[in-house]
Parts: sequence; structure tokens; C-alpha cells
Amino acid sequence: MGVEGFDLMTVEWEVQAHPGGENLTLTGTVEEVLKELRTINPNYDQDFGITTLSSTEAIDTAIESAVTQADDVFKDAPVNCAGYDDADRKRLAQGARYLLDVQGKPTRGPGPGSCGRVSCSWNAAIYWCNMDSKAKTINSFKEISDGAYHVINRCYRGVGILVSGRAFHKDNWTVVGRWDRC
Repeated sequence: MGVEGFDLMTVEWEVQAHPGGENLTLTGTVEEVLKELRTINPNYDQDFGITTLSSTEAIDTAIESAVTQADDVFKDAPVNCAGYDDADRKRLAQGARYLLDVQGKPTRGPGPGSCGRVSCSWNAAIYWCNMDSKAKTINSFKEISDGAYHVINRCYRGVGILVSGRAFHKDNWTVVGRWDRC
């Protein structure tokens, strides 16, 4: 699926499997990278303070606390809530919550329209897109998480469980939350 009209690129993550360990470059979504890190280090979650959202209650809490957990880099940012297939908002929130725990600075290749799928589970995907003509590095994955929470909060219609949309950051990059097969 991806994001129509955009080049979909694999996301690379520079991470450590053990505190103070060597930097590893892994590829895929946050869920795929976490799975690989947990294989390398079965104590990864404890070592790095990763919050696991396995219960419905934990996912509900993630949605409710989105405003306090987010960095608010999307405050007052425009959002387009049309044009994408809707995903389960709880599953999008779960992906956004995982991104809060990821260390490092994300880098996206030059655009405009260079997108990477940073999270996808239960057919709910989060994409980070660079709209600039040069490569872009942002401060943290928390900023992408904030964009996803912005979509979840601003595009939710108050009825049902589905949501989708795109949040536009002032520095010429976007976050898309939508349905995708995964």
C-alpha cells in the first residue's frame, strides 16, 4: 500500500542491543526491529525500559495519555484527515507508543515524497515522510510518535474505532497514520 504518490523506502535504525554495547543497523518497522533486538538480548525490554502494550487496557491508557507523552512538536500543525484507508486507532496508538521508547535520531532520504513505514501491526501503519529536497534528520522518534498521536486525536470522529490522516510538521516532513497490510 504505502502512501500514494510517494517513494517507500526501508527504514534503517541505529540501535544498541545491550546498554553501552556496539551500535547495530537494523531495518524494518519498530515492531520488526524490537523483535530482532529481543532475540539478540532477551532482557532488552528491561535493560532499556521498554513499555509493552499487550492488553486492551494498556492500549486505552496509551491513547488517553497521548497528550502528556508526546513532545508536542505538532502543536497547532495542520492535519489532513481524508484520503487514506482507516485503521484501528488503538493499534495506531500502540505503534506510536512503541516509537516513544526508541533511541536515536531518525534520518530520511531526500524527497519530496521519501517515506518510510516506521510502524505496522494489526494492519495499522505509521509512515514518516520527508517533503524536503535534502535528507532530513530529526531529534528523536518521539517526534514521529507525536505526529501519529496528532492524527489519532485530531482525525478521530468520536464514533467507532477507525481513524486515518496526515500531520504536517512546520519543518517540511509529515506523519501518516492509515490502514496497511501487516
